[in-house]
Amino acid sequence: PAGELGRIGLGLSRSHPEIVYAMVEAGKSALLRSDDGGRRFKSVNSEPNVNPRPFYFGELRVDPQDPNRVFSLDYTVRLWGLAAREPLRELNEHFASANAARFLPGGNAAVSASDDKTLIVWNLDSGDAVRQLKGHEGNVASVAVAPDGKTAASAGWDRTIRLWRLVD
Repeated sequence: PAGELGRIGLGLSRSHPEIVYAMVEAGKSALLRSDDGGRRFKSVNSEPNVNPRPFYFGELRVDPQDPNRVFSLDYTVRLWGLAAREPLRELNEHFASANAARFLPGGNAAVSASDDKTLIVWNLDSGDAVRQLKGHEGNVASVAVAPDGKTAASAGWDRTIRLWRLVD
């Protein structure tokens, strides 16, 4: 986009490292994609809903198995498909801003962390919240998922790191 730019969130595909996404925050924000390691970008979406809170947050996470699916985070978690002009899913069970999201192995589930002091495990096929994880006494700033997808770790503003069992 032309003009003054704000934050630029980047997402890199693990399965295809030449694919790079950028959420460019500006007066008119855009989700961009590069298929050549960032030398050239094309607009995937520049609709007004692509980033409803420009100049606030622009984190992107690319699905490790499918480089055509991307999470964007602001006050909710949005799952975008490459051809989508609208999000494939808006995951909005959190009661405050979403700070982090990670895909679980297999690509059909994810976990997100929020200022509402919780983590939520999502079914991405349906968009349903499968499980809410509570225990932090402050905003949850970050989440990481073990390679097997069975355990997550979260870090909160309450100065704690918690481990969570994601599957029974």
